[in-house]
Amino acid sequence: MAEKEKGYLEKHQELHKGADVAFDTFQLHHRNAYNKAVEEHLTDKEGDVHYEWLDKGKGDGDDKVSASKLKKKFTKEMRDFYVKKVEKKLDTEVKDDFTRNAIAKAWYGVDMGLLDEHIGKHGSKFKWELYQQATLPYFVREMRPQVYRPTTDHITEEDLPDLTKKLGLEDRLTSGLSLKQGKELLQAWSAGGEQLSEDALRETVGEIVQPKKEKKKKK
Repeated sequence: MAEKEKGYLEKHQELHKGADVAFDTFQLHHRNAYNKAVEEHLTDKEGDVHYEWLDKGKGDGDDKVSASKLKKKFTKEMRDFYVKKVEKKLDTEVKDDFTRNAIAKAWYGVDMGLLDEHIGKHGSKFKWELYQQATLPYFVREMRPQVYRPTTDHITEEDLPDLTKKLGLEDRLTSGLSLKQGKELLQAWSAGGEQLSEDALRETVGEIVQPKKEKKKKK
């Protein structure tokens, strides 16, 4: 007996679970890439961390590494951490800097120009807490669509009427959903724990959605 073909929603839910795993893994890689750079370039022989080296440089005499060079080494270490993950996954090796930068951007959303700019600006204040708040969100915003967009690639215009009903929007839209809107709403629905928030709804289809009707209270 032939296996029943999965519906568009079941297929999306399955893909979304896989995307969640990938996204959580990439988040861990972001933290590990930062930690690797700290361990390699800001940690002394006793295991103590010296963020001040990002302002003053590291070492003395002939062993002196200037702050500017140290910052470059730091960001390069982070980039190479990401690239090694991709090289292992694809069983390949990438040597030139341009392609390595492009891989960090394509797979992890990491803009090396922005990373260099932020570490140059903040110096010794470029600790994990600041990086997590001021820099990493840019990369995550770049990375998130790349991870979750494929979960709705299979959706077609034929699925939109049923999707509209599934999301409880039959009586709230002034016109039909476009394919792009349907895909974005489905992603938002899954991201919200299979619930569609009013904020996500207004952000995606604000121009065609009517306010939610308040339920009349029984007298």
